[in-house]
This record gives sequence, structure tokens and C-alpha cells, in this order.
Amino acid sequence: ERGRGAYTTARTVGISGGKVFDLDSHLNRTIDNLNAMASRHFNRESVVETTRRAMGDGLSKYYEKFGPGEVKLTVLATWQENDNNDDHFNVACHFAPMPRAPDSPVDVEVRGRARENALIKDSEWVKERRRFEALVSPTANEFLLQSSDGGLTEGSQSNFYALVDGKLFTAEKGVLLGTVRRLVLDVCEREGIPVVLEAPSLESLLKGEWEGAAVSSTSRLFLPVKRIVVPKENQVASELDPSIEFEYQPGSLMAFLHDRVEQEVDAWSTSVLGNK
Repeated sequence: ERGRGAYTTARTVGISGGKVFDLDSHLNRTIDNLNAMASRHFNRESVVETTRRAMGDGLSKYYEKFGPGEVKLTVLATWQENDNNDDHFNVACHFAPMPRAPDSPVDVEVRGRARENALIKDSEWVKERRRFEALVSPTANEFLLQSSDGGLTEGSQSNFYALVDGKLFTAEKGVLLGTVRRLVLDVCEREGIPVVLEAPSLESLLKGEWEGAAVSSTSRLFLPVKRIVVPKENQVASELDPSIEFEYQPGSLMAFLHDRVEQEVDAWSTSVLGNK
């Protein structure tokens, strides 16, 4: 097992060609998080070039061995605590088939507190997340994190959205600003969809004030939520727990965003395979 490091999870778009969705954001996140975690000043150009080359070389070998297909790739950048040379860092990439997207809409649960520093993708969070995953129902696609003031900030591996009074609410502060979230907000701006950059409250959910909800991530893209369950703390969900369900008609705002994001991911993708 590798040591603590800065990580980012990306995806390819299309079955070949090595096109990585929102590549620049992943490259910038890697160097920014590496410097923040290590309290150092690694050379941006060097880290970005090394990371891009590792992605491209690894994808080429993956295609040679396993053939074409969409790929999930995780980048981990590490450093040696006792090495003060800012030219010394390591970049490792893991490649796996992109999981099949779940049928939309999905179920989610509310459990766990918001992360202390969600802006940095720290591999330590992966270990902490496993404790909650052991409690989550097999039928739930994701679990949501709650802030101290009752806001539902984000999912464990996703950004979160609520539709309230025709406005799309999504947290801005204290969350990791995911790459698919950038695309979602870009679509909203172009289409004139009102957005409120605040975490929707659990209280308003339980009062029945929401018209819908969704999660987004590199593997899910934009995925509407059918049912939100609120289990007791540190317990598996039961039929007695509060739950809210949503229904989406064809042409609804959540269905529109689901379809539009799928249509636009290719235009937001860049190849890491040489000049292709």
C-alpha cells in the first residue's frame, strides 16, 4: 500500500483515443493538492507533464492488454517527508474498466459528517470512507455528508444537488468542486437555470420542500436521485427511518440535465495519447 498522497479520479470518454474528461482540472488539482499537503512548492510544469505522461503511457498499455473501452483512472502523487528536494515526487496511476452507470434514478442515504478539508483530495479520506460504506444498504448508490448546521454538502464520492422552488442548490464552501459539477454549472448558466451555491438543508428535505435531487461524479456523470433515506447514526437503514421519494416526468429539469451532461462530456475531453 502506498503512503499518503494527493489523488484525483478521472475517466476516459469513448472506447479508445485516450480522451480524459476535463483533463486540465485533474492536472491542476494534482499539483495544487500536492503542494498544499506537502507544504512544499513542487514545480507545476514538472508535475503536470509527469502526470500527463503517466496517464498516456498507462492508457496505451491498458488498451494493448485489455482492448478498447472506457477507463476509470486514479492518479496518486506522493512525496518523501524527509526529502526536501522539490524535484523529488512520484506519480502512480491505476487503470480499471469504467463501471457501468447505474440505472437512473438512484437511492442515497444520509450519514457521516462533512470532511474537514474537502478541497484537498487526500488519500486518508478513502480509508475513513470505508467505515461508513460498511453500513450503507446494498441498494443505495451513495451516502451524503452533513455539515454541523444541517446542510447536505456532498456525497462521499460525488457532488450533490437539490431542486427547491425551481432552483438548483449545491454547496460551494467546504466541498470538493468536482469536474462534472463544473460542466453541470456551465450548462445551467447557458440555459438560464437558476443556481444557488448553498448546501440544501436536511430540515427542508424532511418538510417535503424539495422537488428533486441528484449526484454527480466522473463515473455517474449527472444522476437524479429517486429516494433519500435518513438512518440512525452508525446504524444500518430500516423501514422505520425517514425517507423522501421523488418522481421525474419526461422533460423535467433533472432529466434534462442528465441528458445534456451526457451529450457534452466528449467536448470537454482531451486525449493524453501523443498528438491524437
